[in-house]
Amino acid sequence: MNQQGETHNNLSGYVEGPAMMMRDLHGNVEFHAPVERRSPEEEELRRRKLEQERRELDRREAQEQERYRQAKRYVLECRIRKWGCTVVMPVALVIAVLGAIDVLAVNFAVAGFMGFLFSLIGWMYNARIVRDWDAGRMIKFPMRR
Repeated sequence: MNQQGETHNNLSGYVEGPAMMMRDLHGNVEFHAPVERRSPEEEELRRRKLEQERRELDRREAQEQERYRQAKRYVLECRIRKWGCTVVMPVALVIAVLGAIDVLAVNFAVAGFMGFLFSLIGWMYNARIVRDWDAGRMIKFPMRR
């Protein structure tokens, strides 16, 4: 009888395969699944399938990297266009005002006002794309070939 008291080992539930009960372990213990013996044909098919899957994953990763590169380029273009709209808006507004007070022809007032509106809309559109990109949200960008 054990002087420190009785020791009980319980194993319950469904157990398939060998089971081990140990007290003290020193070092690494590794359990491996039984090795399935395959024929050379099966090994060749498995190797080909793994190579095909690896090529498909590499292709998809390359596509994803290309799309990310295109998106970064599009966002850079939007930043430049936003800056351009910021410059054009006050100029168009000044032309519209000068046309409205008859310093320039009336046609300049209409053209200046239209230029201001188009620049404002462009600035808002590009600012939204840049804001969404900076916030990490998904953006839609045109596909270019």
